[in-house]
Amino acid sequence: MRGLSVGVVAVLLVSAGCVRRAVVAEAEALGEDVPPGMVDVNFASEDQRAWNVYAGDAQVCQTPCGQRIAATDSITLELGNGHGVFLHDVGPDAIAARRAVVVAQGPNRGEQVSGITFTTLGGMGMVVGTVLTAVGCSDTARRAGMCTAGLIVGGVSTALTAFAIWLIVDALPKAFVLPVEVKAR
Repeated sequence: MRGLSVGVVAVLLVSAGCVRRAVVAEAEALGEDVPPGMVDVNFASEDQRAWNVYAGDAQVCQTPCGQRIAATDSITLELGNGHGVFLHDVGPDAIAARRAVVVAQGPNRGEQVSGITFTTLGGMGMVVGTVLTAVGCSDTARRAGMCTAGLIVGGVSTALTAFAIWLIVDALPKAFVLPVEVKAR
């Protein structure tokens, strides 16, 4: 039982962002020092598709690639089909480390289709729940069961619709910025 509770706590901490993710590299492998105000960034794609990388307004490379950019530059990653990800900057951890890895992840079509399907089903359930609640609760002496059924269907359908909308949003392209920490020998 103790192992299960430790696992649950670990999952909650990771999902809440309480655990820091970083890449660890040896100092010899990194080469020269990065000047203040600059960040060495290696850009990669999770699925090996080529993303166009823009720092500020200028295109700097196409994934996989490495560039030295100003710490305050915004970064835009674009696929050829119009999908893109915008990063205001590489973040305070990467700026402090002066090195980062940015991994682009394309849209997840399966998750998007599931979200659309469940949004449709949840929306229909919300309509049915509203009708059952309105009819059943208007005369509780004869239709109390219909009132209860409407409240249950409406509540479950609302939760399903909210989860489905989250699936649609989560299916959008995203980029993960991982600071590179230097491992001392």
